[in-house]
Amino acid sequence: MRLVLDTNLFRKYHRTLLRLSNVIEVNPIHFNWRLIEGDPDDDKFVYTYIASRSDILPKNDRHFNRRQSLLFPKVICVKLTEFRFP
Repeated sequence: MRLVLDTNLFRKYHRTLLRLSNVIEVNPIHFNWRLIEGDPDDDKFVYTYIASRSDILPKNDRHFNRRQSLLFPKVICVKLTEFRFP
């Protein structure tokens, strides 16, 4: 079964939803920088680091070593053995 919505009907439905007090419109930012060449699955850690505006990223993964030489986005990685809680 396939649902087909008229564009005008969809816009009305969207506006109606946005008027509800318990509905928040979220505009996700889509990007794929592919920062960790050796292990693309590790990119999610860098994305989280950037989105959370963290100061450091504790990692023991050797794939992050190359990441240190790139200027943008600047990611400061530390080994878990060097990581200290305040």
